[in-house]
Amino acid sequence: MFVKLSPFSLYTLCIAGNYVNFGVFEIYGDRALADAFDISMRMALSIPLTDILAYRKLSGAYFTFLEIMMKNQIHLILNLDSSSFIFIAGPLESGLKVLDANIKSQDECLLGSIADGLNALLNIEVKQSDVP
Repeated sequence: MFVKLSPFSLYTLCIAGNYVNFGVFEIYGDRALADAFDISMRMALSIPLTDILAYRKLSGAYFTFLEIMMKNQIHLILNLDSSSFIFIAGPLESGLKVLDANIKSQDECLLGSIADGLNALLNIEVKQSDVP
């Protein structure tokens, strides 16, 4: 049986499934994860906000992709350039205004993950500055 998956769904399943210890990629200098992230982000950034919110299946896949990325690979999201990060934040703001409860729930998780990631990043920087 053949199951049709969108690129977002495929990448999301790979990241969310915990099939691979992604820390190993960095240890051995393998760029496969970073390249896959770059491609998926370019794909995500190429979709207009109106299309994301207009098509229910697309918005579900898009917000699920972002949710998994924020939970499992927040450091990659926080290292994006500011224009890319702002482009991602736009749908989050709009997603909170839609009537679909699933999208609102995913948006709330995404915002919580961003706050957690920023808090962890700031705590690391504070600890490093305290070291003599």
